Amino acid sequence: MKKRIINMTVIAIAIFLIIFIYFNQYSIKNNKESIEIALADFMMDIDLKYSQLDDSNSDTLEIKKMEHIGDRTIVFLSYQRDGKELFAYAKLKKGLNGRYEILSTGHTGGRTFLTTDLKTNQKAFRIIMGENFEREISSFKLKYDGYEFSSVISGEDYFIKYFEIPEHVSKFDELILFDQENNDITDEIREKYPVEKGGGTITLMEEGLRETILYGIIIFITYAIMRYVNDKSKEKE
Repeated sequence: MKKRIINMTVIAIAIFLIIFIYFNQYSIKNNKESIEIALADFMMDIDLKYSQLDDSNSDTLEIKKMEHIGDRTIVFLSYQRDGKELFAYAKLKKGLNGRYEILSTGHTGGRTFLTTDLKTNQKAFRIIMGENFEREISSFKLKYDGYEFSSVISGEDYFIKYFEIPEHVSKFDELILFDQENNDITDEIREKYPVEKGGGTITLMEEGLRETILYGIIIFITYAIMRYVNDKSKEKE
């Protein structure tokens, strides 16, 4: 009877720890303000050369656009650095409790279009996001490893567009921008709003690996304690 009580107690504690870890992992509330605060904290925790965000400019971080894709969310954001506006993006994952965790962030070091891949629990997508500079761009065409996608963005100050892709395609983009008369204005926009050098990606431990390690440790300790209790019980018998 005593052995059974100990085993049930150990299992209950293990379940509690797993639930606690899960809710601590997915802790960001589903609203703009909470996500902005979490992103600022996340980016400031990383080396400055990657995030370019610190105490002096963390309050300038602002979400410009959000897009929900399956169980993932793409966030397009901006912040100030040395008097310049910089763009960045973040990938978030929604938990069963309705809250989020940050998977990664990335930026270019300037004001330019951002592209990234995104895998949901079902499909793979190519994401393109950015600012429609003074709404000069009416549409764009994205060529991606033999695939071609197009989208209209006229009337949008900021945009996030995504296209379903096969998982095996390589990472190469050719982006062509058009005005309302369908003229190619790619070179004009790039000359007017040049891309600055710099940028990088901040990624936590590979998605799912952290919790797998923690849950594995908990399960191992639970098994070890129960095994120890059972062995001691047999010795007494």
